[in-house]
Amino acid sequence: MKKQIILILSVILACFLLTGCIRVERGIEFQSKGMVTVSEKVTVQQGLSGYGMYTGANSNYLQEMGFDVDASNFHYEVKDVTETVDNTNYEGVCAYTTIPESDAEEALEEIMGDDVTVTITRSGFLLKHIVIDVVNNSSTANTNVAKYTGGGSGSMMGMADNFVIKTPSLILSTNGDKNTKDIRTVIFDLTDFDSDRVSEVHMEVTYLNLLPVIIGGVGVLCIVAMIIILVVVNQKKKKNTTEPLML
Repeated sequence: MKKQIILILSVILACFLLTGCIRVERGIEFQSKGMVTVSEKVTVQQGLSGYGMYTGANSNYLQEMGFDVDASNFHYEVKDVTETVDNTNYEGVCAYTTIPESDAEEALEEIMGDDVTVTITRSGFLLKHIVIDVVNNSSTANTNVAKYTGGGSGSMMGMADNFVIKTPSLILSTNGDKNTKDIRTVIFDLTDFDSDRVSEVHMEVTYLNLLPVIIGGVGVLCIVAMIIILVVVNQKKKKNTTEPLML
């Protein structure tokens, strides 16, 4: 993959093998109305941003990682970000775009690399099941290793390398690692994938689809309300017909 050399060299030059000094997070957020937000975030440990290839504005970080926002087929918003992970402060940049779900595969392929194929499959009604398969088509990928099917927060040579899936509601099951601070978020480790040690990543998430629950609940409440109104009206009619006439 084109990112392999970039990632490894950037770690060596920028961090001198310091643990966790670069954090790369790509991801997708599924929304309830057929839209998704695709994003890539790159942050560097504060105090190390001047080393190696990480010089200048934070907006350069994405391009150094192989993602040219200006060359994308989609319109990305770019913002500077800061975050604290394990009591360490990071600063960097995040690019994100909100698009129809039908364009999600193409957008993910852009941020994952030129030689990557992404397939997204969704099924279910009350329980929504999402499967994302990412395949490295590079000749350097190790196709003899079984595809990766586990979670975890990846770390290699001072770099955390993760993929995040976010759903509209509570995640019930996944082969990734659930975010303990957010019941709608799950994390996958892409370290072996981006270093070409495996050729495929298989990610699964099942979440509760609250939309039919809400609609069904509102429907039941409406029916109950109508029944109560009809009963009250009927009782008033009976009372009016049974009262004796006063002469």
